[in-house]
Amino acid sequence: MWLVLRTLTRVRSCRFVIAVALASAIVGLPGARGWAQQSDKQRQLQQQLAETGTEEQAARAQLGDLQSQVQQFDSTLHTLESQVAAATSRLASAQAQSDRIAADVAALQVQIDQTRQALDAAKEESRQSAVLLYRHPHGQEEYLGLLGTPAASNALVEGARYLERVAEKRLDGLRRVGRLRDDLDSQQAQLADQKARADAARAAAANDKDAIDALYTRQQQARAASSIAASAYSTKLSELTAQQGQLEASLQQESDRIAEELRAAADDVAPGSGRFIRPVSGPITSPFGNRSDPLTGATTFHSGVDFGAPCGTPIKAAGDGVVFSAGPNGGYGNATIITHGGGLATLYGHQSSIKVTQGESVKSGEVIGLVGSTGRSTGCHLHWEVRVNGKPVEPTQYL
Repeated sequence: MWLVLRTLTRVRSCRFVIAVALASAIVGLPGARGWAQQSDKQRQLQQQLAETGTEEQAARAQLGDLQSQVQQFDSTLHTLESQVAAATSRLASAQAQSDRIAADVAALQVQIDQTRQALDAAKEESRQSAVLLYRHPHGQEEYLGLLGTPAASNALVEGARYLERVAEKRLDGLRRVGRLRDDLDSQQAQLADQKARADAARAAAANDKDAIDALYTRQQQARAASSIAASAYSTKLSELTAQQGQLEASLQQESDRIAEELRAAADDVAPGSGRFIRPVSGPITSPFGNRSDPLTGATTFHSGVDFGAPCGTPIKAAGDGVVFSAGPNGGYGNATIITHGGGLATLYGHQSSIKVTQGESVKSGEVIGLVGSTGRSTGCHLHWEVRVNGKPVEPTQYL
């Protein structure tokens, strides 16, 4: 609304200057200076509002990107948490396996030590048996020589046989202990190999866990940085929104004052039929009234209707009239305002190109510009308004 009123103000100022020029010099007139001051102030407010709106859009887009990054980080961290848990489980399992084999190795080493002691003892007994076997045959001859009796001879023979059996038994025990030691040595070698593999698996699991932990830490740091940046942009966005609200309020006050003067001004254009043709043939994509702003998402008042049409589509004058304004108009972008008499006016916003000039008379259906996406717009379309004494009304009731 305020953008249209600003343009109407410029048109009214122009008409006022023309009227004064026909009568006398216009520069020194207080009325002309007042209108110029109001127009300048309104343009200044519109410029500030446009700049704030642009900055707000950039901040909102950046905030959206940062929030998306935070969501992606959350998803990645969730996946990494599962990986960390799995790596921790693998490491615990590998550590348990290594510890179990280490315990088996320790137990086997005890057996080996005991077996070696038994083997040494068996060797000593075998050696002692060999000594006895060596000594008794000579002792037997000496004893036979001394005694010279068959009974003594038989006793010595039996003693020698007994010693032979004992020696043989001890040799068998020595061989059994030797085989046991060889088996234990083989088991020790196998356990050593298993222990080496288990230690390697544990080391690999530990390396995997360390790598995942490091990645998880980096992702947490990146998420924290994105969250801080998002918070900063959220604060900035709130400040820009508040600033934009203040500018809109100031501009509205200025527009209301100008609208009051426009309502009191005479209308030099002859009233038409009060019925209009559609300025373009496209469908209405956004109606008149309250709606969710496509840029901010806030509920705002939409002072006209939007016709969906490709950029470059010819825009036709909705009725006979006079061009009050044609040119850049703040959030409306390139806009044209046509008065149709009786306080009735139409506005055509966001044009890519304007084909008429201020003060030019136009006929209904005459091409006045091309559809575009200039100003505060999210895509190619025509914003069309109908205003009565400066106030926006439901446009479709005039079609």
